[in-house]
Amino acid sequence: MREPQYEVYRKGHNAATSMDWAVRTSDAGLEIRAGATDRPATLTTVPLGRCEGGSPDREMARQVAQKTAEGYRRIGEGTYPKGRLELTRAEPEVGDELYWEIAKAIPEKRLRKILKTIGEALFAHTAKVAMEATADGKGVLGLIVPTPGDKWAFGQNARGGLNAEGRGGGVVRRAQGVVPVLVLMRLARELPGAVTFADGRADSITPELRATDPWVGRDAGPIEETQAIATALGLCLASQVVVDDSEQGSAIFF
Repeated sequence: MREPQYEVYRKGHNAATSMDWAVRTSDAGLEIRAGATDRPATLTTVPLGRCEGGSPDREMARQVAQKTAEGYRRIGEGTYPKGRLELTRAEPEVGDELYWEIAKAIPEKRLRKILKTIGEALFAHTAKVAMEATADGKGVLGLIVPTPGDKWAFGQNARGGLNAEGRGGGVVRRAQGVVPVLVLMRLARELPGAVTFADGRADSITPELRATDPWVGRDAGPIEETQAIATALGLCLASQVVVDDSEQGSAIFF
């Protein structure tokens, strides 16, 4: 029988200084391996009775969300023969920056309407988004979204990335979390073919509402909160709960 695999997470990119954290469930509770990359990992166990709600799966989800918030990213699955990590399946490295571009001009009236809708939806959900209006007060021309890293701007405002013609581009850093990516996904839905994405290798990508997606999935932030924000932005319905996709081995949003 195949040995149960650990889900392996890593913080940092330099093996000399990075840290690994791995977790798997068992009938007895939760097993955790932690330590410096390329060094033997310490094993700790959370007994069943100490797991959240008495469920190893719930305890694992809680701890993964905490580690993700601390900057750990999922790098794959593996085992620990003699206490050392042996990766059996590695996640592709996508880097820390997501590049976006709007090559098709967005008419000013259309831009105002879209940003007003997005801004109001985010404010209703988080009360933490600012909408910038023109000096004449005719409507929204930009958004400023607080993130775990710093403020992220979009639109024809300072650092918003769009020029007067409604073209432009910019970058979302991984430390800025999922909200900027979800905003851009809503724009992509509103403007078919106008919004494109690329990773740090300049490879074209399309962010998806999947738990395995590197920009909005479980490695980017807590699934439940991501789904709540995606619902507020109209990207999915509240009734479309996270389910398990057994063939793909991952959860999906819809």
